[in-house]
Amino acid sequence: MKTIFLWIEDRTWALRCSYGLKMHGPYGLSAIIEKIPYRFLVKYLRKYGATIGEGGLIERGIYLHRPFGKKKPFENLTIGNNVYIGHRVIVDLTMPVSFMNASSIGSRVQIWTHSGYFQGETVEDRDYTEDRGGVIIGEGAMVYSNSLIKHGIQIGAFASIAACSMVNKNVDAYSYASGVPIKVIQKSQSKEL
Repeated sequence: MKTIFLWIEDRTWALRCSYGLKMHGPYGLSAIIEKIPYRFLVKYLRKYGATIGEGGLIERGIYLHRPFGKKKPFENLTIGNNVYIGHRVIVDLTMPVSFMNASSIGSRVQIWTHSGYFQGETVEDRDYTEDRGGVIIGEGAMVYSNSLIKHGIQIGAFASIAACSMVNKNVDAYSYASGVPIKVIQKSQSKEL
């Protein structure tokens, strides 16, 4: 009996995803993905282009911003093995985002791969421009809750980012960093911080 209910629930989410994508484009699909329970989340992220390893946990509520591509809108998302992604994480998919094996992302972390700004002296000659760059979260790295990661950032293997930090520059492997903007507090040559 439980198997039948799971099958019906799975088919319902499949229809919702298909409808969201056809009627509202990639953002419609992203809105559905945000609501999918964990037991189906990985399946549908993979179906729509994400590369995801085994053994991880992605909490409900992940918001995928700027999912490009009509058939594979999540193709800029790569998640390794044994990765943890907490509640209400925002991931901007303008450029590729990679979570390497055993990395952990706390709840409400924001990961941005673009930054937009206007240039010009007057309203008439305003020109919108974007800086873009992919983000890589290294193997075993930990980013604690409510932190913000800017575009083009690489966080090294086994680095730790304190809660509520703004990561505006690369963080070396085995480092502990904190602050707004971020400052490296401690560096180590080994996995033991």
